[in-house]
Amino acid sequence: MGTAEIQNGQLVIRSNIITYGTAADPAVTENIREEIETMWNEPQATVIIKRNTLRIVFRISATCKPQLIPEEIFENTNPQNNHFRIEPFAAGNISFVDGLGCNSGYFKLDIFTRQAYCIKVNPILLSTSLYQSLPSYS
Repeated sequence: MGTAEIQNGQLVIRSNIITYGTAADPAVTENIREEIETMWNEPQATVIIKRNTLRIVFRISATCKPQLIPEEIFENTNPQNNHFRIEPFAAGNISFVDGLGCNSGYFKLDIFTRQAYCIKVNPILLSTSLYQSLPSYS
């Protein structure tokens, strides 16, 4: 999830990744932030809104909160916040997002590379309504 606004001929989508869990640390959190921002900006996608072609730009920030309590997630009202639990093990040996339009998930940490496995799905930072208004790239 995130927020979107038009600025200087761009559709800027802002989102904040918040990591927690026993394997969450600032380095892993920064790796996740950088990978998401790089991968989603790499296509240099555009969208036409009211006859204006706008480049889509993702601006991702990140915070590591290893001791996050569940109430912080359940009571979150900021659409930019996306909470990901990071652990050394995962059921089924796979990372996942809790659901379409959801702002939480679970990443399995690869102990050998200290990198989180980021799943490659449609941009989860987009709200469902915004996502449906964008062109399909399938």
